[in-house]
Amino acid sequence: MERRGKVWGLGLLVAFILGQMMLSVTADDSEYSEYSDYSYYSSTSVDINDRDRCSFRGAVLLHNQRVVIDPCTHCMCVDGTTTCNIESCPAKPGCRIDELVFYPDVCCPHCPHDSTSLELSDRNPCSFRGKFMLHHERTAIDQCTHCRCENSTTRCIIASCPSEVGCEAVLSPDECCPRCPHKLFVEKTILLHNNSFDFSEGDSRELYFSLDVVSDRNQSTRWIAGTNLWKLSAWISQHEDGSGVKYSLTDQVFIETDAAKEYWNFAEYEETRWSQLRYTASFVGGTCNHFKYFCVKFDRTDHPEPIYGLDLTLSAVNSEDSRLVDCMPLGDCKGPVELVYTRWGSGDCPSTADEVYDGFAVGSKYEAIGGTSSYFCLPQVPGYDQNVPSNHAQSTKVYNVEYDGYQTDSRASPNLNGYNVPCAVCEVRGRSTMLLYPGSVSCPGGWTREYSGYLMAGRSQDYRTEAVCVESNAEYIAGTAESSIGAKMTKIELSCASGEPCNTAYEYGRELPCAVCTK
Repeated sequence: MERRGKVWGLGLLVAFILGQMMLSVTADDSEYSEYSDYSYYSSTSVDINDRDRCSFRGAVLLHNQRVVIDPCTHCMCVDGTTTCNIESCPAKPGCRIDELVFYPDVCCPHCPHDSTSLELSDRNPCSFRGKFMLHHERTAIDQCTHCRCENSTTRCIIASCPSEVGCEAVLSPDECCPRCPHKLFVEKTILLHNNSFDFSEGDSRELYFSLDVVSDRNQSTRWIAGTNLWKLSAWISQHEDGSGVKYSLTDQVFIETDAAKEYWNFAEYEETRWSQLRYTASFVGGTCNHFKYFCVKFDRTDHPEPIYGLDLTLSAVNSEDSRLVDCMPLGDCKGPVELVYTRWGSGDCPSTADEVYDGFAVGSKYEAIGGTSSYFCLPQVPGYDQNVPSNHAQSTKVYNVEYDGYQTDSRASPNLNGYNVPCAVCEVRGRSTMLLYPGSVSCPGGWTREYSGYLMAGRSQDYRTEAVCVESNAEYIAGTAESSIGAKMTKIELSCASGEPCNTAYEYGRELPCAVCTK
């Protein structure tokens, strides 16, 4: 038994020394990789085209191919990186040397009563390279070699670098392998904005939105990190592609944390998303015709600071810079109120204008010598000054305006003769000129039609009044009836002097149409 113990002791010593020699020789190999289960690295920096093979000790390994150097050394190729796991045997096996049992293809001998059910506090330390390590303690031999104590057994990971990196790699003093400069190729920029709103010229609004950046994985680096990496500019544009003048331009929307967001090029990351972004839009320097789209452009900052001091380049796929830009339409814009007009014969404003108020038409009595020759729209609800006395004998009197001999264009409407005339006062934004265009229901080129109808004024036998354009499908105020003292409003017809032919384009005695136009 004593002789057997010496043989087993010698075998254990040889195995232990062999493990240490293998560890030392592999650690000095020139083909290291940064990949390590116990390191801070999450991926390799090899070019994407090198992922299918590894160059290791003069041999070429395929992706996921395993190699057994000896019972204590196992290596594997993963994404162009060869990773080796080297196991060392415990200095104190936990039993007498002559009781150790060796198994084929197993690195270390085992005690017959070896158990894995020991409490953590009972786990044994390791003796490694002349020093003791506690259970789960880690140590780094160099940038490529990381070891850990596991219940008296020291396990080491040695990483090898690929022989071909496909770029002008840069080696940092604190790293195992040289790294390629960071590259990001943008496939598409997607602006996500759900807050549709109306606004007016001169307004300032806060826009909250998100941004997705989809990259080309075959060309982009697998992982990019650092500070002051990304820039997002935002502006208001007249065009859906963001071209032309950039109104309310903000050169950098990202805050510090947004600019330092990490990029990951893995299958589970379809895009990189920024959420809760904020942009202040000021609708100044132009008109509503210019404020059509909200646009952003994703780019690299002028002075990025990636980790490891590497360069960072950002490009659009196929050099199509339009991929970096995305725009979304804004809501309705209202220009400043520049024009107010009265719509006669209707209590509502057309869709091209906003209603100021609605009311009813009033004017001087048709047979009065004095008073006003103009019609005006009286609001439905008065606002009196309580200190002003009323009912002066010599005051100018105005009365409800009545239709006289008026038949609407709609067969469903009754003859409006004697009914009072409704009206509405309307405001138009972004236009400054109004034209009452007689003789046509259409406006001249470059003008916007507000509404159309017929020219109307007081009767020929009465005192003169102004001419106004009354809605073709005129409405009336229910419950009113013809009065002998009211103001009158009747259609205007074209008549020719005796012996003079009318213009051949007009018909004698036909009621004249009209249109109210703005510009």
